[in-house]
Amino acid sequence: MRPGWGRLALLCFAVLGAIAVLVPGGSAGNRAADASFAALPGLEVSAGQSIAYRATFTNTGKSMFTHVIFRMRVPFVPASGSQPYAEAQLVQSTCPSTPAVVTTANGPEWTCDFGKLRPGPQLVLTTVWAPPTPASGACDSCLQTTGRWTINEGVNDTTDVNDAFPAGGVSLAATILAAGSTTGAAGYATNAVQCSDPLGQGNLTTNQDVDEDNVTSTTICLPSQLPIDSFDLGLSTTIDEKANAGGPGHSQFDTSVVCIAALGQACENGYTPADFSPNVVTIVLRGDADVLPKHTHITAVYHDGVQLPWCPASGPIPASGCVVSITLVHESSWQTASLLGEGWSHPHHGGGVWVAVVKSSTNGFYNW
Repeated sequence: MRPGWGRLALLCFAVLGAIAVLVPGGSAGNRAADASFAALPGLEVSAGQSIAYRATFTNTGKSMFTHVIFRMRVPFVPASGSQPYAEAQLVQSTCPSTPAVVTTANGPEWTCDFGKLRPGPQLVLTTVWAPPTPASGACDSCLQTTGRWTINEGVNDTTDVNDAFPAGGVSLAATILAAGSTTGAAGYATNAVQCSDPLGQGNLTTNQDVDEDNVTSTTICLPSQLPIDSFDLGLSTTIDEKANAGGPGHSQFDTSVVCIAALGQACENGYTPADFSPNVVTIVLRGDADVLPKHTHITAVYHDGVQLPWCPASGPIPASGCVVSITLVHESSWQTASLLGEGWSHPHHGGGVWVAVVKSSTNGFYNW
């Protein structure tokens, strides 16, 4: 049975990574705060993709906080067997000051100084990291970090529970998926990669070498203008390929579940999908023609269970999305049989790879 796509990890993320912590302390007026620390797109990331950590902090007391600093352990993969110790590399952050890396007993700690914070406003910080690639290509719950906020009101002791929010920090451990996994992919996208070539890598893709053991491949290409801001530098994106359990389309092909979450959200239960309208996301589906009955023609793609229309020659894309093309690529002669609109350019004589290109202003699940 194919393993579940991050459900246990996302459950742990919801419990451990996205909590808001109300922390009372020594002074009733000064020691109340609301803090959070979460991983995006969640507690899974594909090798070669980025992972982001989003931290928030609000002074819920009655007095000014001074020397407010966010601190996180530089994400790392611990040494284990043939796997050497390896650290992630910072890609970018929204820190308003010059970040510093300090040495602690628990390893290097990345810090961002926000100065003073009066009651009310919320601080938001996003850091984007490039995880190391494990020696084995993948590892479970191996990318580790801990994040916390500290304040200093004349008591120079960042280990004091009254100065740290939460006192022990929030610890997260993400799984690194193998690049080209046959079941799913995850990453934090900070820019767009166009699908000018249906066989290209896009922003995120599963293993494109389809066969009887990997019947379906999915690629996501984000639009050129991402809806990002000064607090959130990218979007959580995931792909989950699972057996078509009674949905429309051909049961031999997997259902492709695509998540592109709204700013600041992880791809977990209850997330809000990003809406790119009037821009569109391009989804490329690939399927092994040899797993279908002989002479089967692919003529439709379904988005969230509803058959998509063909894309118009001009004008806006329908709200639910539309089909750009459905193409059969023959392995033997590398000729193509294409269904564009409602006309075949060549008959299907069996064998090869089906390629469907879809455009949509949001995400969801796809069958065909």
